[in-house]
Amino acid sequence: MNILRRVNDILFIIVIGLFVSYFLMENKIPIYIVLGLLSVTYMLTAVEFIKGRKDKGGYKYIVGAIVMLFAATVFFIR
Repeated sequence: MNILRRVNDILFIIVIGLFVSYFLMENKIPIYIVLGLLSVTYMLTAVEFIKGRKDKGGYKYIVGAIVMLFAATVFFIR
């Protein structure tokens, strides 16, 4: 049951991140802010993965978050 609770927490973080990013994009908030917020949700998901399991699943999320932060920086500079 503990694994199901962790999966629920992870899915909750992802859904909230997607909902917030959709809301921000509908209200014409700049894309680099949306990408930055999504990268924060990816980081939170990675922390949940790394704390809960010993495999490398969380590190893929960290790489995704770093890529999103890089994309946000590119959009901000442009």
